[in-house]
Amino acid sequence: LEENLVQDDDLETYASVLDRRVQAALGAEERRAAALRLASLNLDRLGRARDACDVLHPFVSVERSGEGELLYERALAACGDPALQLAWHQQRQPLEGPAEERLSRLLELAQLQHAAGQLADAIDSLEAAEQIALPHAGELARRPLLALVHEAEEPERALEILGRLGQVARTARAR
Repeated sequence: LEENLVQDDDLETYASVLDRRVQAALGAEERRAAALRLASLNLDRLGRARDACDVLHPFVSVERSGEGELLYERALAACGDPALQLAWHQQRQPLEGPAEERLSRLLELAQLQHAAGQLADAIDSLEAAEQIALPHAGELARRPLLALVHEAEEPERALEILGRLGQVARTARAR
């Protein structure tokens, strides 16, 4: 049935079938798999990002980085609700895990915090990103950090950051 609905491009009916499958499935994994298919359909084919978020929310976890969590992040971005995105990313801020993932999440969190007017938090996130032991982490974090320092409302902190960034630049130039 599902294959026929997809082949016939009857996506609304297919979405209804998947929704019933999510509600009726007995096993947690079966419900989660159906929810992922329904959310993907809603987001990628039907353009209903909010529906994708609603379907996925009970099946995602801030502790996991699986297919569902990545799809949820895409759906949140498509919803265009910065408050929801910020809440999700603040909860997901990785303290452990691969350095690339931590760096990416901290840079994204800083961007969302800046958009929400949380400059001090954005600066904190960028400073944390700058400390990640990857060759390019410092440079990726320093550029937006320098831009944010000019907007910062704490002159002492801005001066301290500018001094540190100046020292980094002098050290790099000396090499």
